[in-house]
Amino acid sequence: MNRRIDPFSLDSLNRIFKLDKSDPPRLKTRENSWLEFKESFNWGSRAKYAKTMAAFANAQGGYIVFGIKRRPHEIMGLKGRNFENLDSEKVTGFLNKAFSPEIAWEQFIYEVAGKKIGILYVFEALSKPVVCTSNEGEELKDGDIYYRYRGRSQRIKQPELREILEQEKQRERELWLRHLRHMAKVGVSNVGILDAVTGEVSGPGGRFLISEELLKKIAFIREGHFTESSAPGTPTLRLVGNVEAIEPGLVQPVKRVHIPKALNSSEIISAFLNQEKVVSPTDYVKQICYESSGYLPVYWFIHQAGRSIQDALEIVKETSSRSQAKKILIRRLNSDDPLKMGSLTASSSASKKRREFLKQIKDRKLPGKVPSTSLKYFFEAISHLNQGDFDPEYLFPYVRELFKSKYENMDGGAATATRKAICHLDKVMYRKGGQK
Repeated sequence: MNRRIDPFSLDSLNRIFKLDKSDPPRLKTRENSWLEFKESFNWGSRAKYAKTMAAFANAQGGYIVFGIKRRPHEIMGLKGRNFENLDSEKVTGFLNKAFSPEIAWEQFIYEVAGKKIGILYVFEALSKPVVCTSNEGEELKDGDIYYRYRGRSQRIKQPELREILEQEKQRERELWLRHLRHMAKVGVSNVGILDAVTGEVSGPGGRFLISEELLKKIAFIREGHFTESSAPGTPTLRLVGNVEAIEPGLVQPVKRVHIPKALNSSEIISAFLNQEKVVSPTDYVKQICYESSGYLPVYWFIHQAGRSIQDALEIVKETSSRSQAKKILIRRLNSDDPLKMGSLTASSSASKKRREFLKQIKDRKLPGKVPSTSLKYFFEAISHLNQGDFDPEYLFPYVRELFKSKYENMDGGAATATRKAICHLDKVMYRKGGQK
């Protein structure tokens, strides 16, 4: 992992939060070389967290996830606001005191199964190894180098240390080559060398000294932190003839203050039935590719995003999932995908029930309750509705209540009919608007 990726993108979070359908909810994911779970967060355990963060930085980067029981990985959620109120400047100060070079990290809060989960992501270090420079209890020892092995953080072993040192040598060689190529392009006779310590600039045409006042400003920029490790509110610097500060609001903070939800089929359906204006509608489209069924509402989210169906197809195709749901969604977006279920004209009792429900929907005279044995026919009736046949303000609350109270206990046939009926409403209302 590197600093150019978004560690909290939908794809990244889906790697961590693979839900097991158990009660209480738990994760299928196990701790590994890039992931560690903690049941709670306590600043008093900062040395343990720092050791793991240094180990991730010396490896490929990774996540510490708070609010997850370690065995089994039940979703407990954070108690109190210790993690939310964590002072990122305080954390960075502790890390800088305990390790060198710096450890780049980000903080994130995520909602899973209705519970807040805290996440610390550590970027792979640009310069390795990250070495402990102070003693802190039993966890941190001056001079130690920590590395992330499968499921544990410990002192580095000789093979991994040798590999890190070889990689650093190779990185330095590549840096020299880049400098030499640049000098060759500029022309050796036009190249000068700045000694940032003394302020002396020397070249073929002679030498000169930069004033101490200006040199301090150059060194300040050279040593400054830009966007990745600055604490919230700390200005980023830029050189425009002189040193100027960019307003803190224009740079990305370490802490991400919004709390998105972990998406799943129920969240996607509920957002549609509530006609919810979601923060990132394209994430809902992508998430369908990770679900067990491709029959989930999609056009409402395409409509919200202001995108075309062709745009959505490209987003879906680029989503890194090999599931059957993704294939079904691509087929649905590529065609009108008829979703009508069951006959309305047959003489069977099932057909009669569909006709009765269809009339009740159109007349706004639905019964107070739908018997469990008739739920499948109710949703099949919905699949025969056309634009203008129904009032969404009347029908949606009714469907929403049935989904909320009945869906989890439905048999497979009724559950499938429910999803397809909801997809039909979504298509009737919003597919045409998505054709750009």
